[in-house]
Amino acid sequence: MRLTEAIALYSRWKSKGGKPETARGYVGDLRIFCLWLGDRDAGLVEVGDAIGFLEEMRAIGWDEGTLMRKAIALRGLFSFLRMMRHDVIDPELIPVPHPAFKPPRVVSGADLGKLVAAIPRGSRDPRHARNLAMVLMYRDTGARMGEVLALDVGDVVPGAMKSVVRTEKSRGRRPVREVMWGSEAEAALAAWTSRRAAMAARAPFRDPDALFVSVGNAKHGMRMSGSGVAEMLRRYSAKAGIPAVNAHSMRHKLMHDIVKAGGSAADVMNIAGHSSLASSSVYTMMFGSELEGRYRQLLGKG
Repeated sequence: MRLTEAIALYSRWKSKGGKPETARGYVGDLRIFCLWLGDRDAGLVEVGDAIGFLEEMRAIGWDEGTLMRKAIALRGLFSFLRMMRHDVIDPELIPVPHPAFKPPRVVSGADLGKLVAAIPRGSRDPRHARNLAMVLMYRDTGARMGEVLALDVGDVVPGAMKSVVRTEKSRGRRPVREVMWGSEAEAALAAWTSRRAAMAARAPFRDPDALFVSVGNAKHGMRMSGSGVAEMLRRYSAKAGIPAVNAHSMRHKLMHDIVKAGGSAADVMNIAGHSSLASSSVYTMMFGSELEGRYRQLLGKG
């Protein structure tokens, strides 16, 4: 079986058992490998080929985190082929690079305030109303990017200031959870849903249930994508003159704020939608001046 055929089979299998975005990322990595190696018979691929691929990608500047994903993609492909009874290399022999530890990105309160302030109010462009509601939802709920994007209009009851979301990374123990937000986010949501209803009345949306839809482009009326949110946040960050903010850095900030307010790891686990305390520990880690300040506050060692 040629690599192209093997990748196509793996792609169809992978897309049915997990997140489509993850499957597309792995398949993209595998196609780069196929292009680099040539469309060889999968049974003739050797461990040295995988190692050589990773080494050459490292030599041209790919970072260790990206190489780790490519190695995991290769392991996944050959594990799948072995499961299908094909005689291929042992995937466990493909080395997986381990990137150096980097502290989680946590947006500062000052920068987050500048980001929110950079979004125009009262604009005739409905995208600003949508974007303000989205940013405030990420800020207040600490939800993952995809969890907010998956919300439908019917999921948000006016005045309730809370909703149920499907936990994006659930392994079965926490399939859904509640997320909450404050009055500022509630007002922004009300303004956006009003604008959204007016647009939908003029021309039906292609995704009529989605709360947050693309506006004024080729994907008009379709549910917003993660790449669209990332680009929106980059634009407002540049306008605010701050380092690029992403949805996950706002999630980290909310969890840090919970801990600094006296919340426990269990509080973080429940609000973040983690299935275990171990997952929550990453969100409660402090570094640098934040850690020093907490140490001196708790122990009185000024």
